[in-house]
Amino acid sequence: MSVISGKRAVMAGVGSLRNWKAQRSITIPAPRGSSTAGMPACLVGNKDWSGSAEFYGYIPTNLPGASFTFQGNPDTGNTGIWTGTAIVSSLTVVIDIEAAQPISGTIQFEGNGELTASTATISDATTPAIYPSKGMTGTLAGSDIVNVRRMEFTLTCKNETYVTGGDSGTSGIVKRVPGNFDASGSFTVYDGAPSTALAYGTIDVLRYYVTASYYWAFSYVVLESNNPEADREGGTIPGLTYPWRYTGWKDITGTWTQGSISNVAGSTTTWWP
Repeated sequence: MSVISGKRAVMAGVGSLRNWKAQRSITIPAPRGSSTAGMPACLVGNKDWSGSAEFYGYIPTNLPGASFTFQGNPDTGNTGIWTGTAIVSSLTVVIDIEAAQPISGTIQFEGNGELTASTATISDATTPAIYPSKGMTGTLAGSDIVNVRRMEFTLTCKNETYVTGGDSGTSGIVKRVPGNFDASGSFTVYDGAPSTALAYGTIDVLRYYVTASYYWAFSYVVLESNNPEADREGGTIPGLTYPWRYTGWKDITGTWTQGSISNVAGSTTTWWP
């Protein structure tokens, strides 16, 4: 059998793919008893798997909590693939403005059944979704974030695991159902002066622009801190980092108001609620 080439690797449903990975695992109980002479008597435990995919762009086909059929081909010169049902556990998007890097994302996913070898013909027939981060901006409470250098966020779904016995078809195979959602992120700026720093504890609407008119919208975020720094010896420009945590609800004058997380890209894709 010849060695295959990774330059033709694809993953179904992920355009502008950079790479995909899958990790298979098995628990190995290692009991020791009076009859094992001090050595473990290992058993074959539950099978599980997880994976990830890096891509260019700012929104994947499947968002956290979504179930999908993973199909990964390491070389489309052949029809051999890895496949299995999975649930997306997280999405991270990075907008590195200062480095002028392409906007990129990473999804993490977890198995909902076994990962197996199969055959299928898959390809990436999409138009390249490569967008520059150069010149992008963000807004907080409707005002531009001044001197922003980098923006990133992570959406998560805490998928719950289960294994059952008998003839259910899941004996010894880890399966999952979607759990609770969460989101967090940060943005970094150059420091103009201490008096211009954003107040930590602020709760408001945050937008990360991915084109001149499209953006991710987070209603609402809580600024967790503002972390000033200065390096006299290095003579570098002082900066501030603002980590934030998402809150799905905001107390507005005594009334709790529900927020949302959505991507406005031509049409609105709402992730939550």
